[in-house]
Formats: sequence, structure tokens, C-alpha cells
Amino acid sequence: MKDWITRISARLRQVTQNMRARLTRFSKYATHVITGLSKWVALHRVWFWAFLAIVVYLLLSVYFLDLIASHYERRPEIPKELRIDNLAFWTGNPEAAQKLILAIGGWFGLLAAIVGFVLAGFRTSTQMQMTQTAIDGQVTERFTKAVEQLGHEKRAVRLGAIYALERIARDSPRDRDTIVETLAAYIRELAPWPPRHKNGLPFNDSDLEGEEQAIERNPMLLRPPVDISAATIVICRLLPDSDAMRPKTDLRYADLRGLDAPNINLSEMQLDHSNLRRANLNWANLNRARMAGSILEEAHLDPGANLSNARLYFAKMSSANMTSANLHWANLLMADMSSAILGRVFS
Repeated sequence: MKDWITRISARLRQVTQNMRARLTRFSKYATHVITGLSKWVALHRVWFWAFLAIVVYLLLSVYFLDLIASHYERRPEIPKELRIDNLAFWTGNPEAAQKLILAIGGWFGLLAAIVGFVLAGFRTSTQMQMTQTAIDGQVTERFTKAVEQLGHEKRAVRLGAIYALERIARDSPRDRDTIVETLAAYIRELAPWPPRHKNGLPFNDSDLEGEEQAIERNPMLLRPPVDISAATIVICRLLPDSDAMRPKTDLRYADLRGLDAPNINLSEMQLDHSNLRRANLNWANLNRARMAGSILEEAHLDPGANLSNARLYFAKMSSANMTSANLHWANLLMADMSSAILGRVFS
């Protein structure tokens, strides 16, 4: 009975997560459409209001012409001396003539106002384009400087560059994907798996064995550098759940051993053949993550790590702590789970 309740609760949790993901995708699509329309109106608001003003002017013109036409159609019996196309109208009916002159003046005044509005709109549009060009230039300059600092020999400078790129991505959403790709490439280049020597040659078996012995003597060595951890966390912060950029984020063959990132959201990302040995992934979201051949030995996935629908075939998960982890619909084909602590795994 207890197992049945556990399965039902796991299934309900999965259905809830799927519903939440669908609602998130729909809301994101709706937000994208509304944002696109808002941006279009913001960029073309001068033309929008000019078009609206011209339409109003034409409607008023039609209205006034209709009034003049109806003056003759509905009152054909009016004396000749009171018709506006007769000179006697201007001399014999000065009050009506004054009203007509005021109406015609207002008509042409409205036309002049529309023309002035359009010309002012042209000037405003040009100023906006110049301002946007200046902003784009500043963003480009900041981005270039931050990327240059990523290659600095001091880790503190590189760390500052990573957070500067995060700020740029938030200030300029259209540059976000480029920044994510840059940080992902930075991780793959500076923390590859298998590790490489400074001359670029990969570690051989004896090098890996020596490194393993050093780690056994000092477990604190099994931690990624601060800048690598920061870059990984920044990437996950920049990409909301179910973002279209997530499946394109390439962290394959990355050395993330000992990563301390509880609650991190790595869902849908490419983590094939990456090394997450002894990583602290408590409450991490790895839903639909691509982790074929990845190393999760002795990783901490308890409590509450979400590995549902993850591709874990040929993964090495020996001695991993997965108590209360969610493995619902996870692909574990040929995965090594020897000595893994499963406990109350939801599957």
C-alpha cells in the first residue's frame, strides 16, 4: 500500500511538473509575442501616431464635406442669395460667413498641426536611432572588454569578467545567448575532461592516477576553480526553465568535479561525458538533461534532485547518493549504479 501511494504521488508530481512546463512555455510564448509587439510600437510609434492622425484628419474631412453636401441636398429651397457660392452670401450673412471661415481655418490648422507632428516625429525618430546606436556601442565595448578580461592571468579579474557578462546579458537581452555560448566555451576550454597539461596535451593514465592519489590525500583538491563554478552558475541563472537556449548550451566534456551547487538548474542542457564526481547537486534540476557517459560517482543527489527524463545511458553513477531523487522516465541504459544509495527513489 505504501509503495502504491509512493508511485501515485510520484506520478502526480510528474504530471504537475509537465503541466507547469507547458504553462511556462505558453506564457513565455505569449510574453514573447507581447514583447515583440511592444518593441515594434516603441520603435515605430512616430509612424503609428502619424498614421492615426492622418486617419482622424481624413475622417473629419469626410464629415465636413458631408455637412456641406447635405446643406444643398436637404435644403434645396434656400434662396440664391444665401448660398455660399454666391457673393451675396458673404455680404448679406456675415455671421454665417464668419463661422465658415473659422471652420476652414480650423481645418487647415489641423492639417498644419499634423504636418508639424510628422516632421517632429522624424526628428525624434532620428534622435532615438542615434541614442540606440550609442547604447549598442557601449554594450559592444563592455562585452569586448569583459571577454578580454576572461583571458587574464589573475583569477579575480576573470571572476569579475564573468559577473560583468551576466550584467550585460541582463541589460541587453538580445546579447544573452551569445554570452551564454561564450561562458560555456570558457568552461570547456579551461576545465576540459579529461584534463590537459598546460601545453594542451591530455592527461595519460599515469597522470590521472597521480591526480587521484593527490585527491585521496587532500579531498579539497576535488573542487572546480572559483571562476568555473561561477560561470556554470551564471549560465543557469541567465536561462529560465524551459528556455529555448537550454538544449543548445554545450557543457560536454567539462570537468565539474566537486561542484558545490545545490538547487542549480541544469535542465535540458548538454552534459554528455562531463565529470560531476562528488558534486553537491541536492535539489538540483536535471530534468531532460543530456548526460550520456557522464560521471556522477559519489555525487550527492539527495534530497530531491530531479533526474526525470534525463538521458543517463552509459553514465557512471557508482556510490552516488540518490535517496529521494526523481528518476521518473530517466534513460538508465547500461548505466553503472553499483553501490549507489537509492533509498526512496521515485521512478
